[in-house]
Amino acid sequence: MSDKDRRSFARQKNTFTFPLRPHRALIPTVLFSAAVIVFVILLINGKVSSGSTELERTISRERSSLAGNLEKRLGEVSVEALLYAQTLSHNIEIHLENAGLSIGELSGKPETLLYIEETELGLALLALDKARVSGVFMALEATINPRLKDAEYSRAGFSIQNTEPFIPGNAYKLFLRGFADLAYKNNLAVHSLWDLELDSRGSAFYTVPVETFRKNPSLPLSRSYYWTFEDSGGVYKREEPALLCSVPLISSQGKLLGVCGFEISAANFRLNHSPLPGPYPRLISRFGPSSGNGVETDSAFYSGPLALGRGGFIVLGSGKRVKLYPANSPYLDDEMALDLLMPRQDYNSLIVSHNAVLAVILVLLGGGIYVLSFLLNRYYRKAYVLALMQMETRLAKSPPDFAQYGLSRREQEICVLLLKGFTLRQIGGELFISFNTVNNHCRSIYQKLGISHRQELFAKLEG
Repeated sequence: MSDKDRRSFARQKNTFTFPLRPHRALIPTVLFSAAVIVFVILLINGKVSSGSTELERTISRERSSLAGNLEKRLGEVSVEALLYAQTLSHNIEIHLENAGLSIGELSGKPETLLYIEETELGLALLALDKARVSGVFMALEATINPRLKDAEYSRAGFSIQNTEPFIPGNAYKLFLRGFADLAYKNNLAVHSLWDLELDSRGSAFYTVPVETFRKNPSLPLSRSYYWTFEDSGGVYKREEPALLCSVPLISSQGKLLGVCGFEISAANFRLNHSPLPGPYPRLISRFGPSSGNGVETDSAFYSGPLALGRGGFIVLGSGKRVKLYPANSPYLDDEMALDLLMPRQDYNSLIVSHNAVLAVILVLLGGGIYVLSFLLNRYYRKAYVLALMQMETRLAKSPPDFAQYGLSRREQEICVLLLKGFTLRQIGGELFISFNTVNNHCRSIYQKLGISHRQELFAKLEG
């Protein structure tokens, strides 16, 4: 290097700048990205939950608990229905023997039918209180007057509803079907929709167990009980569906005598199978026949009024199957399920509130990373400035000999500015040349020096 070049290099001693702005943005960006990646991994692994995930976990636990309790309760009712059917079948068989009649000859014998109903009413009331259900019924394979129109669908028997199923011995019971004299004699209130006989027309509670028995007369009684939702026309007309457990009445000779069973009303379901009050006070449980991953809405129990969800309801997750039958039951495919619903506005509010907490965590995390990056930038900036000053001092005392590398005068000027920390655009402004020209000169410099980037330039010339 000539003396003139040495003096030029020395005059530029205090003109260097530092390309730190990219580093100032890069450090917090890298740190924040790493933090976000860690946060996402924690979300995936379940260590940290988003609003919807946390809600789904809570709802899943509540749904499983409700389904388990309901399954246990319906299992208890099934056992009571089987015991009631066994005792009732035996008693009816004795009544028929004493009357010298078969079940096929019972139709058109109102006195005998009245005697059977009157005698077995006490057992029905006892079974009703013991099972703690909403109703009890008996439908015999006979009718009082076979000459009436549609007599083939009429079934003699009785149906009684308990208004307070969880208060044993409750006196206020409604008499829905049967001889009205029985209601007066037993202090039962006659329902406004009272009728003498039960109607089996299109009523699954009667037709399904009867058809199953006729197809398979040897089917054990323990596998013969049947659960069904009846929304109208079954035991009596009703505004809400009722869940009926029906058991065929079979004599010791294998003859079908009729059907008996219990009823669980929608009010009974609401009273005993509603979600517990907690963080989601307007959560509603729904139970009914299974439909895909959910519950059929036409015949289903709801634990709360749907009017609460003015903006509609969100079905939370898939329905939880409620096991009603043993593995070898002919009705095993008739599945029922329970799911949970929440008003849409409640769901959205919960998600927003929970995600707001996560947003605050991310903001605090980003703020902490920014402060840390600011401190790191200050530290490394000082170290970088000190290193450049030390290098410049060494280069001022002993400037590199650019001539030995075959660099042109312009390339030597660019090398000096590169060593001082100038960016390519700053070099173009300093030397009044375009960015592309500076870039071309840099490629030529790197090629002549046998290097590939600026960091190697410092090492090459310093060495």
